[in-house]
Amino acid sequence: MKKISNTTLFFLLLTLLLLPSLAVAQSETEEYYQRFIQPFTESAKQNSDYSIITVKEGTVIEDNFVRFANEITIDGDVHGDVIVGANTVTVNGEVNGDVIALANIIEINGPVAGNVRVAAGQVTLNNTVGKNVNIFAGQVTISEKALISWSLSFFAGDIDINSPIGGNIYGFGGNVTVNNTVGTNVTLILDETGQVTLKPKAVIGKDFTYRGEKNAVIESGALIKGDTIHKLVSANVLKARKLLSQAWIYSKIIGLFALLLVGTILISLFKKKTQEITQKMWDDPVPKILWGVLLLIATPIAAFLIALTIIGWPLTLMLMAIYIFLLYISKIFIGLLIGQKILVAKKDNKNKKEISLIWIMMLGVFIFFVLTNIPYIGWLFSLIGIIWFLGTVWQMILPKKSDKITDKQYAKNQSKNI
Repeated sequence: MKKISNTTLFFLLLTLLLLPSLAVAQSETEEYYQRFIQPFTESAKQNSDYSIITVKEGTVIEDNFVRFANEITIDGDVHGDVIVGANTVTVNGEVNGDVIALANIIEINGPVAGNVRVAAGQVTLNNTVGKNVNIFAGQVTISEKALISWSLSFFAGDIDINSPIGGNIYGFGGNVTVNNTVGTNVTLILDETGQVTLKPKAVIGKDFTYRGEKNAVIESGALIKGDTIHKLVSANVLKARKLLSQAWIYSKIIGLFALLLVGTILISLFKKKTQEITQKMWDDPVPKILWGVLLLIATPIAAFLIALTIIGWPLTLMLMAIYIFLLYISKIFIGLLIGQKILVAKKDNKNKKEISLIWIMMLGVFIFFVLTNIPYIGWLFSLIGIIWFLGTVWQMILPKKSDKITDKQYAKNQSKNI
C-alpha cells in the first residue's frame, strides 16, 4: 500500500506540466505558459556553475531573461523582461521590458523601459523607470539619478525617495522621506512608530495624505500644492491592532505546535523516507531549487488550465490538495536539515548516543519558524525552503522514470539480439 501511495503521488506531480497540453481551446494561454517556463527548464538542465550568473557588457539578449542563482549580475542589455531570483541581484544594463526580482539585495543601475516589481531585504534604484515601480522591502533607497515616469507603490520599513515621480505615491512604511517632485498625490499609511519627512526639494503636485500617530516633518522649502490631510489613528483602531497582534501570536504558536505534531507523525510512520528525502536535499541543491521554482509557479497555472476542461475539476482539486500539502510539510524537511547541522555531530566517538530524529526535527523546525517570522525578510526563508523541497521531490521522480525507460530499451535490444 505504501508503494502505491508514493507512486500515485509522484504521478500526479508529474502530470502538472503534461496535462495543460490537453486544453486545446486555451492554445494562446498554453503557448505563453510554455514560453514562460522554458527558461526555468533550461536553467535546471545546465551543468554549469549555478551560484554566479553574469551577463557580460556588450551582450544583447533578445528574449526574456529568466534565471535563479546565488548571485546575478546583468551588465548587458535585455530586450525582454528580466525575471530573476537570487541572494544578490545587480542590473547595470538596459532592460526594454519589466524587471521582476526576488532577492536579499537588489540594485538597479540601468534604465528600465517597463515596470519594476521587486521584493527584497534591501533595494536601491539608480536609473530611469518607464512605467510603475512596486516595492516590497525592508530598506529602500531611490537616488537622485533615478526617475519614475508613472507611479510608486511600496511596503517598506524605511524608504528614501530622492527622485522625481511622474504620478502618485502610495505606500505603507515606517520612516518615509520624500525629497523631489511628485506629479500628483502622496498617500501614506505609517506604522505605530513611523514618521514621514518632506525635505526642502519635495514638491507634491496635489494632496498630501498620511495616516499615523506622529506629525509629518515638513522642512523649509517643501511645497504642497493641494491639501495636507493628517488622519490620526483612533483608539478603537489601536485596540483592534492590539487584539489582532495577540491573535496573530496565538495563531503562530498553534501553527508551530501543529507543524511539530505533523512532523512527529511523518517521522514515526515514514522514518526511512524522511531521511532519504532530507539526504537528497543536501546533494547538489541549486538544480533542485530551480526545479522547485518551476513547480511552484507551474502548478497553479496547470491546475487552472485543467479546471477549464469539462472533467477537469476533480483532478484540479486533487492536484491542489497535494500541492498545498507539500508546501506545508516543506517546513518539516527544512527543519530536519537545520537540526541535523546543529545536533548531529561527527561520528568520532562510537559510544556517543544517537540523537532521536524527532528531537532533531523539533529543534530545526523551531529555528526555521523563528527565521520565517523575521520582519520584512522572513518570507524569503520560507520561499527558499518551499522551492528547495519541491525541487527535491521532483528530482526524486525523474531518475525512476528514466530507469524504467532504460529497462524497456534494454529488454527491446535483448529481444532483437535473440
